Amino acid sequence: DMIFWIENDKYFINFGVDYPEAWPYLNNPFSNIDEDTLIDIVEHIVPIFNYSDLGMSNWDIHEFIENATPCPEIKSIEIPYTVKDAVGSTVEEKAQSLVDFNKAFIYNQNGGDIPNQYDRSLYSFGFLSVDYPQAYANAAKFAEWTSWFATFLDTGTPINDCIITSLWIRSNIISRQIMPLGCVAFSDFPYFRRLGSSIDQAIMAYGTLRNMRQEKDFWCADDLFVIVTEDYQGYLAVNLDDDWQYLSFNQLHFIENSAPSNIMMVFNEIEYLSSWDK
Repeated sequence: DMIFWIENDKYFINFGVDYPEAWPYLNNPFSNIDEDTLIDIVEHIVPIFNYSDLGMSNWDIHEFIENATPCPEIKSIEIPYTVKDAVGSTVEEKAQSLVDFNKAFIYNQNGGDIPNQYDRSLYSFGFLSVDYPQAYANAAKFAEWTSWFATFLDTGTPINDCIITSLWIRSNIISRQIMPLGCVAFSDFPYFRRLGSSIDQAIMAYGTLRNMRQEKDFWCADDLFVIVTEDYQGYLAVNLDDDWQYLSFNQLHFIENSAPSNIMMVFNEIEYLSSWDK
């Protein structure tokens, strides 16, 4: 009955949503597409959907254009580098130079308080160097298969939760870097591939334990932290009766008593820490 928005990887046209308490800023009409193209798109789309209304206000397209402003989450700035800008004497060198140019450009397109599509591309590729690596832990908590296996494996006892989670992951996931170094895979991907780095496995373990019960309630975020070392090894710190233990995914023992050395970053779904002093 209603078209709320139209989008692709370049354009975002928002006619207004019907749940303002969930997305209050989407009450505003947004458009970052030229008028003629938008009118042409709407004239083709509206009949397909039985002449549905354009948003809650049932905009006339011309009135919408007069009131719409550019969406703050979309930058209409195309990546400026193509193959003609590549430098080097070999194909490999030229390819790497193009990667470096585009990566530097994307990193410089940060959106400040409001993420844009360039910010999101860094998260979608799994870079650990983003401003909020907490997003990866949060995504692991909500990942479909991670959540399902947590329900299936839950023991009801904190120490057994840790042992069974570590055992299950190490038994089913081969330790192999499937993303470029410095990047992580979202939790369900290693389940499908049966491959993942120790950081991938630590994040998977985080999401799994967050969906298990610890006594009367679920494991708390404050009791779980993903640890990444300078050589990109991953561990999961777990608080067991006010005693921090460390799930390891590359060592012989499932649980270590002492924290790894050369820690580069620590995070859960809420906090990011540059050091560890628990």
